[in-house]
Amino acid sequence: MSKKKIIFICLLGVGVILFAIAGVHLLLDSGSCIGLEQNSKKNNGDDDPENGEGGGSPLPGRVDDEHREGVYTFILAGTDKHGYHTDVLMVAALDADNKTLNIMSIPRDTQVPVARSTKKVNSAWLFGEIDQLRDELSTVIGFIPDYYVVIDLDGFVALVDEIGGVDFDVPQNMNYEDPEQGLFIHLQKGPQKLYGDQAIQLVRFRRYREGDIKRVEVTQNFLKETVKQTLNVNNLVRVPALAKIVRENVKTDLSLTALIELGEHLMNLDNDNIVFHTLPGDYAMYKKQAYWLVFPDKALALINETINPFTTPITEDNVNYSRLRDD
Repeated sequence: MSKKKIIFICLLGVGVILFAIAGVHLLLDSGSCIGLEQNSKKNNGDDDPENGEGGGSPLPGRVDDEHREGVYTFILAGTDKHGYHTDVLMVAALDADNKTLNIMSIPRDTQVPVARSTKKVNSAWLFGEIDQLRDELSTVIGFIPDYYVVIDLDGFVALVDEIGGVDFDVPQNMNYEDPEQGLFIHLQKGPQKLYGDQAIQLVRFRRYREGDIKRVEVTQNFLKETVKQTLNVNNLVRVPALAKIVRENVKTDLSLTALIELGEHLMNLDNDNIVFHTLPGDYAMYKKQAYWLVFPDKALALINETINPFTTPITEDNVNYSRLRDD
C-alpha cells in the first residue's frame, strides 16, 4: 500500500466524498484507530471480535436474487455549521468487481414528498438525522444505501488548512452575508489559493444564476482539484494530522473491519474510474421557495446506469418524485 495511494483516498473524501472511508487508512497508518471505532454504530450481523465493542460485521456483500455481488452503496453527507441540515449530499456506489466508483450529487433543494412546509431533502436531518434522511432519500433514488458517512463541515475546513490550501479558479465574484447562519462570503473571481475558511465559503455560496445546481458543479470541481494537489509528496508528512481531523469529525455506521475491507477495494481504483454525476432535474418555485424537481425518466436512467445496486432496474414504482410547483 503506497503512501501516495493513501493520500489519494484521503483527499477524495475531503468534501464528504469518502472522507471517513479514506480516513481509516490514515488512522491505521498512524496507529490511531480508536476514534473512528467509537463513532461507529453496529451494523447488521455478528459482532466483530477484533474491535473490542462489537461494531458490526465486515461488508456483507448482500448476495441474493436482487443485490449485485461486490456492489456497496453509501450515503455521503456534510452537515452545516449547526448540524441541522445536510448542505452536501451524495450517494456513492462502489463496484468492487469492476473497480468503479460512481458518486451522484443530490441537490440540497431536491423536493421530497413530506408533510412539513419545507419539502427539501436537506431538511431531513433536522427531523430525524440519519433515519429520516435514509427514508426521504429512498423516495428519490429508489433504495436505501447500505451505509452512511457524515462529516461536520468544520472538518472540511480543518483538512484544507492542513494541506496548505488549494489553488482554484473561482468562477465569479461571491459576496453574500447571513449573520443568522454565520455566513460571511467574500471571494473574488479568478485563480487563487483557498484556505479552509475560504473553501467553505466557496462550497456554501448559492447565488448563481443557475441556482444550487451550479454550486454542486463548483463543489465537484473544487474536490477534483483538491485530490490532484494533495498527491504532492510534501503532504505525506501530514498523515497523522489528517488522521486526527478525520477521527474527530466523522460519523459512520461502518465497522472498523468493514472500513479496512472497503479501503482495500478503494486501493484498486484508478482515478479515471471515479466518476461524478448529478441527479437530473431543474428548478421551480413552490410557495415562494425554490425546489429542485427531478426529471423522472432521466433520473431513473442515470440511477440505473450508475448507482443501482440491484440486478433488476429501479422503476417508477420504487420512487416517489414530488413535483409540486406554482402554476
